[in-house]
Amino acid sequence: AKKLDTYAAQLWMLSPPCQPYTRKGLKKDSTDGRATSFLEVLEDILPAMQHKPSYILVENVVGFETSQTRNKLMLKLKVAPVIQLLPVRFTLSFSVVHTAGPFT
Repeated sequence: AKKLDTYAAQLWMLSPPCQPYTRKGLKKDSTDGRATSFLEVLEDILPAMQHKPSYILVENVVGFETSQTRNKLMLKLKVAPVIQLLPVRFTLSFSVVHTAGPFT
């Protein structure tokens, strides 16, 4: 927390791991060990900071929007309103286009 505090960042971008929340995963949510790092940011790092970010952008991996982890995020941050940006609203594809070089 001390190191992050020195940056005094106004905006954080976070991405929870997808495996604890996906339809094909075990759906263990916050009890999945892979969710530990995200929960540590919420429960240990942010509360210990003097210069908390004003804005936090969180990637909404499939299933995260209805998860216990998301609920914990909302309770910890006590935020309103929440703006949910969906790729389809911006005519963006959910797939990544891979290209081969050389790049100029």
